[in-house]
Amino acid sequence: MIGKVIFISVLVLVLQHIFTVVHFFGVLTTVYTHYPGECRQIPGIDIGAEDFHTLKNGLTFITTGFRFQEHSAEAEKYFKEANRKGRMYLFDFNHPEKNVVELILTSTKVFNRETFSPHGLSAWEDKKTKRVFLFVVSHRHGQGDSIEKFLYVADKQRLHHVKTYEGSDSFKFLNDVAATGENSFYFTNYLCWTSRPLMMVQYFFLIRCSDVVYYDGSTYQSVSGRLGGANGISLSNDGKFVYVSAVFEKEIKVYKRETNGALTLAQSWSFGTAVDNMAVHPETGDVYCAAHPIPYKFLEHDDNPRVKRSPSQVLQLKVKGDNLTSVQELFVDATGDLISGSSTALVYKNKLLIGSVLHKLVLCDVNIPL
Repeated sequence: MIGKVIFISVLVLVLQHIFTVVHFFGVLTTVYTHYPGECRQIPGIDIGAEDFHTLKNGLTFITTGFRFQEHSAEAEKYFKEANRKGRMYLFDFNHPEKNVVELILTSTKVFNRETFSPHGLSAWEDKKTKRVFLFVVSHRHGQGDSIEKFLYVADKQRLHHVKTYEGSDSFKFLNDVAATGENSFYFTNYLCWTSRPLMMVQYFFLIRCSDVVYYDGSTYQSVSGRLGGANGISLSNDGKFVYVSAVFEKEIKVYKRETNGALTLAQSWSFGTAVDNMAVHPETGDVYCAAHPIPYKFLEHDDNPRVKRSPSQVLQLKVKGDNLTSVQELFVDATGDLISGSSTALVYKNKLLIGSVLHKLVLCDVNIPL
């Protein structure tokens, strides 16, 4: 009798997990293409525009060409043929016809341009001096992950390297960063293990072992508890709240910041999609999310980007007071032909800019109410 109970209990747990995994990967999900207006691919970026940060004046910094420590053989072949390298670009919403400009990176003795592999990023504007600093997650091959700090030199269109943050036990598998000052920031650890087989284990078992870490200028502390695939992270415009996408949970979590940098969960929004990165509108405070509505297709695209395509999706989350109040779907590319594997998005001056992990950068007119 006890044996039957144990068997049935285990069977129920296994079936429940299978159902959860099928739901997460979107095996039964169908999406339909719709755009908010006319869209075009921006020339100059063909190998991904994974993350970007837009300043109040419309200048947008973009990361491209990041690579994890391990990729499939097909992906590595594609990267080599496409000359995929870590680069930083600038896009100006005020002059979208100018497309993108590659920013010059000036090296220091500490910074190695050849191993730079930029992923998530965040900008910090000093209100007094008007200086702009960029904090960029880098997956340095053979050296481990780091966060690189740059000073933006506008008249020369370059980024001057200032500092490397590295070597902390808190650095596991970095994804995104949110600057809170000239020498402080939050960052997300997306996964626990970096080897490709163990990455797949974490995906298929939806292991909750990621977290958010805060650096106050001297010490690192984990401030979120365990999350399922902590990915994108952004601050509200007033700096009071932190938005975190938990991919495995298909949620965006809203945390209230405490005076010591600790986070208190204030709100959770559940989605039927895997949100990648978020961008906060510099004036309205609304949150724009790029997502993977059918995650298994994104994993196929990540494994073989030349052949496989992944649907792209953009959501707008309205903010009223201190709360997220509603969600609107602005964009879907069901085939992934226009843009595959969308990773970040923002509407500014009725233009929607969409980045991707391994594909294109797209700009759309927005002719719908927001």
